Amino acid sequence: MQVPKPAPVTSVPPASKKVAPAEKATPVLQTPPTPVTPVLQTPPTPSLSAGTVPPGLKDGGPPSVPNETHPSAPNEAAPATAQRKNAVALEGKPAQRVEQKKRVKEELKRREKMKEGDTIKSDNFTWKVVKLLGSGGFGDVYKVAKVDNGDKKEYALKTEMCAGDRRLLRLKVEVHVLKLCQNVEKPERKKHFVELVDRGKNEKFKFLVMGLVGQSLEDIRRSTLRRNYSKSTGMQIAYQTLHAVYDLHDLGYLHRDIKPQNFAIGLETQRNIIYMLDFGIARKFTIGLTKELKAPRLYVKFIGTIRFASRACHHYIEQGRKDDLESWLYMAFDVLDNNNGLPWKRVTDRRLVLNYKQKFFLFKWPKCYEIIPDEYKRLVQYVNCLKFTDEPDYIYMIHSIRAIAKENGIDMDGKLDWEMSPDQQKADTDTELSEDNRNTGSDDSERAKNSHYMCIARLQSNFGTLYLQLLMLIEFAAITMLPRDIKNKIPKKGGLVDAHIHFYLLQNLT
Repeated sequence: MQVPKPAPVTSVPPASKKVAPAEKATPVLQTPPTPVTPVLQTPPTPSLSAGTVPPGLKDGGPPSVPNETHPSAPNEAAPATAQRKNAVALEGKPAQRVEQKKRVKEELKRREKMKEGDTIKSDNFTWKVVKLLGSGGFGDVYKVAKVDNGDKKEYALKTEMCAGDRRLLRLKVEVHVLKLCQNVEKPERKKHFVELVDRGKNEKFKFLVMGLVGQSLEDIRRSTLRRNYSKSTGMQIAYQTLHAVYDLHDLGYLHRDIKPQNFAIGLETQRNIIYMLDFGIARKFTIGLTKELKAPRLYVKFIGTIRFASRACHHYIEQGRKDDLESWLYMAFDVLDNNNGLPWKRVTDRRLVLNYKQKFFLFKWPKCYEIIPDEYKRLVQYVNCLKFTDEPDYIYMIHSIRAIAKENGIDMDGKLDWEMSPDQQKADTDTELSEDNRNTGSDDSERAKNSHYMCIARLQSNFGTLYLQLLMLIEFAAITMLPRDIKNKIPKKGGLVDAHIHFYLLQNLT
């Protein structure tokens, strides 16, 4: 079967500078940028695409071949073999480890919760419990107030139990991330993070005190609205939460658990701001204060939430910035369409969920786009083309959301659903802009700007991932046989398996 030739690419845009845009600027759609690929501490071997099962990994299961290396790991045979054996042994859960986990779980279950009126002291303040807000596997969250201070403001106090001899470090990571956020100079780059007020510990638990926020995005939809978010609110949620992910990555940290439950709205005058929460399983992906990436680990256990976890997480592969963006994409679809946005929403089997997610990136679920604008496919294509080492172009993605909203007549500056009275919510049927104000820029020339990413999407749809793997192998062989004048024209950014090279070779070799 002959592959249809896509329209030629006229230019490859340079990588965007990392400058936070004004949130209400009117965007101009750009060509999807070539991801910037920084150098790892140890040069990796060529990595497979996000939807491909790496060698030595069963579909949805842990590594099964001890002498195979991670697709992105340094090529060091002996240490890698030992590392993989250790990883498999850990995943096997020896009797001693199982017993320790049971003991810790029992301790956490039996933990005594604080009651209304109880006080807790730190080196700086005394806090009085107002009420219990919620409980998790490792601790609880309380609404608290300062004692004898005259400050009537209320805060959130989060605890983490000291469970036997097992070190629980989630709260420590959260404190560190929030401290980093507070030290950011530009107010607009830290507006989506709560304030760290205090921290301390006693013989039972460690705790931190932070700014109090309102309901989570999930609770608002399920308990308050009891319906889908409007398109206007759904798009604004996507816009603000993507800003938050961008700001966190700029600090050198991955969240690794992006989902509606981990974003909450502010209180009173801050109800139009969405805050990112719960950095307990966040991980630093850069070395020290530099922008240099850490080399990926050989094996990483599944972490996060099945519904929103990236495909790399399902494959027990080290997560990167692209994986937070993949989870963000799932969340963006979920908040816009609670019923059909994620076809695997009510599926609990990990392997089946992974299969659904792979089909999602091949556009095999047309129902996803019954409510969600079809132009979201641009973002899906862009995220799918990213590799572990790539620095995503957040500015392109942020501007794309506003552009998609304008193309579809969706108001990005209107009131959010939770800011409206019940009568307004009932009357609100997704405020649309007049036909005169709609963007008519989605013509053939605008579509042509995205043609190289559309080409990859068509290939994936028609021939599947196997075809792309074969194409990569052909490229490595063919590149050495090309005439010098053609070699010089091939874009070098992003490495040999970059989407632009796929496009160029398809254009010249088919």
